[in-house]
Amino acid sequence: MHSVERGTKRACGTAGFTYIGLLITIVIISISTAVVAKSWKVTMKVEREKELLWIGNQFRQAIGRYYEALDVPSHAGLRLYPKELKDLLQDPRSPGTHRYLRKIYADPMTGKDDWVLMMDDKNHIKGVHSKSDVETLKRDGFDLADESFAGKTRYSEWVFEYVPLNPDPGTQPPGNVFQNVT
Repeated sequence: MHSVERGTKRACGTAGFTYIGLLITIVIISISTAVVAKSWKVTMKVEREKELLWIGNQFRQAIGRYYEALDVPSHAGLRLYPKELKDLLQDPRSPGTHRYLRKIYADPMTGKDDWVLMMDDKNHIKGVHSKSDVETLKRDGFDLADESFAGKTRYSEWVFEYVPLNPDPGTQPPGNVFQNVT
């Protein structure tokens, strides 16, 4: 009977060490999972930022091509921004198919087609930006077209606006419009 008591005491002592070992293993797995999840979340946010920059530049370039398209018959030599985003898919000024953008992309930060439209004084679209006020990861190292985003802290501050190099030929340049002719 003496040997049975010793075996029982050893089994209980071993079980205690096994239980502690199992708890330590669970804690280590939980911490590892949390670290991986946080890393995955950051990685996904970086990918969405890259996608936002690409899509935003697609919109900027399409708006620019629309604005600069002087070969459209009903254009009459005037440069105009589109009235709606769908005008970039099919230019209403042209009798044929004239596309500037393949599709209206969803905002990768919101997952929806809910872009904030930047309008000119004629209520035409000159740019877009995200509705998301989430804080950015990227703060510098932007391409030349996006260099104005440096230091911006929210995605809604990344405005993809087309600014023409040559103003509309029908408008006067700023400054003195009268010239001295002698």
